[in-house]
Amino acid sequence: MMVGDFPLKGKIAVVTGAGSGINLSFAQLAVQAGARVIIADLKLTEDGDKFMKGEGAKSAIFAKCDVTKRADLENLIVVSEKEYGDVPDVYIAGAGVFEPVCLVKRGGFD
Repeated sequence: MMVGDFPLKGKIAVVTGAGSGINLSFAQLAVQAGARVIIADLKLTEDGDKFMKGEGAKSAIFAKCDVTKRADLENLIVVSEKEYGDVPDVYIAGAGVFEPVCLVKRGGFD
């Protein structure tokens, strides 16, 4: 996986929302490209857990993270320094924030 002329081999990548779905796929591709990956999400799905026990076991770690909480986001840097010895090189901000209560109160999208 390469973005322009930026190879991921040897880099530290944080992928938010990577406990499942397309962001898990981003994390998998980053591991395949030689990156060390921090999977940041509220939880791992069955697919995420399977990845962590298989292909991601040596190159990926899971860090519980609620992207609506600044402390959780700042903790990803601490996790990276502790586990990989440096700050992340790449951030893939994939986590979505959905506020259904607000939509109901406002009567839907404006």
